[in-house]
Amino acid sequence: MTEPLFAIQDLSVNFRKDQRLIKAVNHINFTIASGTTVGLVGESGSGKTTTGRAIAGIGPISGGDVLFSGESIQHFSHAERKQFRRQVQMVFQDPFASLNPRQKVADIIAEGIDNFHLASSTQERLDRVLQLLEQVGLPPDAINRFPHEFSGGQRQRIGIARALAVEPKFLVLDEPISALDVSIQAQIVNLLRQIQQAQHLTYLFIAHDLSMVHYISDQIVVMYQGQIVETGATEAVYRHPLHPYTQTLLASVPQADPLFEQQKPRVHFDRAPIPAGAALTEAAPDHWVLAP
Repeated sequence: MTEPLFAIQDLSVNFRKDQRLIKAVNHINFTIASGTTVGLVGESGSGKTTTGRAIAGIGPISGGDVLFSGESIQHFSHAERKQFRRQVQMVFQDPFASLNPRQKVADIIAEGIDNFHLASSTQERLDRVLQLLEQVGLPPDAINRFPHEFSGGQRQRIGIARALAVEPKFLVLDEPISALDVSIQAQIVNLLRQIQQAQHLTYLFIAHDLSMVHYISDQIVVMYQGQIVETGATEAVYRHPLHPYTQTLLASVPQADPLFEQQKPRVHFDRAPIPAGAALTEAAPDHWVLAP
């Protein structure tokens, strides 16, 4: 079996708030195969963004481990960590907040090129920035403009170009379309798919919009209260959701057909805390669901 690009092993992330221990991520396990997209879904507070930040090496790990190409990211040397930060990049939810408003687009995109010394001359740096702009569908004259001069969708394209500038293997896409108009969301997802196919990238796509996750993902991981409650191949999870929480998320996706919308079954989900000792069981081949 081919070794996964990432293996998340018994990962836990805890925080303290007002003398209370918050278990944001509670002993989760999953893998991400090279060249695939894993959709990590759940409502706000489910632990999905905290998981993504831990995987990217920019968030804390309280227990367990994250393996990248078989090596623990917690035990990297300084040189290995620097290389990891080039290979693993993030695209953030709010494209405006994640871009320096005082920098021109050329300097925003070239930040990684400069940090990792990937251009041997000013001309090579400029050529690379122009190539990236073309790749994400922005015009060459964008280089001399500032973030506030662009729409939300265009700013997200700038954020994607910045992430791609260092030629990574893996992108953590932290709700990259949730701040965008619905009309723009599909454009960004299509762009991400095209880039992935062209460059054989691997994605962790974090979202609560299950319709877009369905469109882009190969595997689904559903989180609730810091734990994985269901995981499996995308079509299996969407066609046969087994956990009541997954069923609730899918039932909340609006349907274009009003008649179908009216006929959707109503799902009751008990939001009580997950019982201690609950564990994932394999309900069907490679389709796992949390059982008490």
